[in-house]
Amino acid sequence: MTLQPIECPYGRRLNPRAAEAEADYKALVESLGLAPRDLAVISGHSLIVGAAALVYPDADRETLLAAALWTACLIVNDDRWDYLTGVDGRLTPGEWFDGVTEVVDHWRTSTRTHEDRFFALLRITMESLDKTLGPVASEEIGTEINRSIATMKWEGVWNEFTGNASLPAYLSFRRGYSTMDVQIVLDKWINGGRGFASLRDDPIRRAIDDVVVRFGCLSNDYYSWEREKKAVDKSNAVKVLMDHDGYDERAALSRVHADCVQAMVDLDSIEAAVKLSAHLGDQARELLDYIASHRPLIYAAATWPIETSRYRTTPEGVL
Repeated sequence: MTLQPIECPYGRRLNPRAAEAEADYKALVESLGLAPRDLAVISGHSLIVGAAALVYPDADRETLLAAALWTACLIVNDDRWDYLTGVDGRLTPGEWFDGVTEVVDHWRTSTRTHEDRFFALLRITMESLDKTLGPVASEEIGTEINRSIATMKWEGVWNEFTGNASLPAYLSFRRGYSTMDVQIVLDKWINGGRGFASLRDDPIRRAIDDVVVRFGCLSNDYYSWEREKKAVDKSNAVKVLMDHDGYDERAALSRVHADCVQAMVDLDSIEAAVKLSAHLGDQARELLDYIASHRPLIYAAATWPIETSRYRTTPEGVL
């Protein structure tokens, strides 16, 4: 089924350091001794550095590399659990989750070398984020990674009940194990250039986050549906709409597409309201900067899946 692209009005900005970061990335990931399948999914056709270059158009070379490494970790994680066979010597879920938590919590002090080289990739990613963004940022990123691991532990059970759950309930949980909450933190530190501490408990900031993660989850589900319906699980908004609300496949895809468009309308509406609010004072500028820090992510989420072959199918199966 041919999908209608999600049109994004925010404009394309590509980091001019993408080619340099691509060379750095390629040399690093090829040096780690990753399992062949892991290396394959984060090389070549996935265009990981190209995606990061859209999300972080102004990042310096080292920061762009660090962001690309996190995306590589995420993709390896996704594919490990999407294509479990039980016979290829992979780690059990418990071993995987424990390994991720150990690296995130102790990468500064631990000298342990894991046989599974994914954990070397994760360790280098944490080191790179700490070096480029600083310890406060890397600590916050680590906290969100651990939260995502906590939700992944329940994902398998949750998948058995998505047919009963509504789309809002699904999205409230999806944001965790999809690591969109990690992405929110990366955006604010890389594109915003600071932690936006004054907005930590601000209700408007929370509304902004909700819209951004909603778009991220829905756009990913939209573009990955053709791939996921053949080989993966029930963690997809299209599947939820078909099971819970009785949509057929075409109608469910159309609804998810429309909800992606609505999320952008919602974000623009929040921005317009901030500009018109007389009582916000200096906080208005902070909120507008915070919105701006997430717009490149939305653009990338709307366009990158069309540019990469990661979500396409072939006669032999999924790429």
